[in-house]
Amino acid sequence: IGLVAAIPAVIAYNKLSSDAGKMIGRLEGFADEFSTILSRQLEARSK
Repeated sequence: IGLVAAIPAVIAYNKLSSDAGKMIGRLEGFADEFSTILSRQLEARSK
C-alpha cells in the first residue's frame, strides 16, 4: 500500500519541482529585462 501512494507522490513532486524551476527562470529573466528598461528610462529622464 505504501508504494501505491509513494510512487504517484514522487512523480507529482518531480513535475511540480520542474515546473517551479522553469517559472523561476522566467521570472528572473523578466526581472532582468524590466530592470534594464526601467534604468534606461530613468537615465533618459535625468538628461
